[in-house]
Amino acid sequence: MKTGIIITLLISMVSSLNAALYQIELSPSVPGLNEGSNPYTIDHAVGLSGANEATPNASNAFGDANEIIYDDDSGELFFDFEYGSDFFGTGTDLTSDWTATHIHGPGGVNAPSPNMGGDVIFNLAGDHTPGSSALTGSFFGSVTLDATNEGLLFDNALYINIHSTNFTSGEIRGQLIPTEVIPEPNTYGFIMGLITFGILIIRKRN
Repeated sequence: MKTGIIITLLISMVSSLNAALYQIELSPSVPGLNEGSNPYTIDHAVGLSGANEATPNASNAFGDANEIIYDDDSGELFFDFEYGSDFFGTGTDLTSDWTATHIHGPGGVNAPSPNMGGDVIFNLAGDHTPGSSALTGSFFGSVTLDATNEGLLFDNALYINIHSTNFTSGEIRGQLIPTEVIPEPNTYGFIMGLITFGILIIRKRN
């Protein structure tokens, strides 16, 4: 499984020294950095949940992120998230086979009123790795946001929606909320040290 530290290493290598990196969480339990046009940044449930759908459902399926980071210099949104029992234990699988996953927008969070739905912006099917069954799996990859989509991200108006056979409009959903700025390395020496540290970890695992 890909890990957060590997994502951070990749971002450090491709980012400019003047970029800002933002930690993004899926429907976190704390307010985001910017209330923007969607001030209610605390959703009905943490992570990817049926309670966060535009029409909430009773599914017990669950998913969450290992790491989601946005680089405002390159516009790259890096993501590593998972769903179902392979990662979160018994009872967290989708109720039926996975069919699609998208980043949608604009769409507001689900509190205090029913969630708004948005159009498909990115199809993440190519970043999907099936799990031990069609009810569980993971995603690892990146998409590039243009200026409009970056504005939606910082207005808390983008969300991830996982669709299934039973819930064609979405079984579990989580809002993409920027929660903190990650300090950017300001010297090449620091970056090289971080890369070296990562290589040592990878060698140790192998």
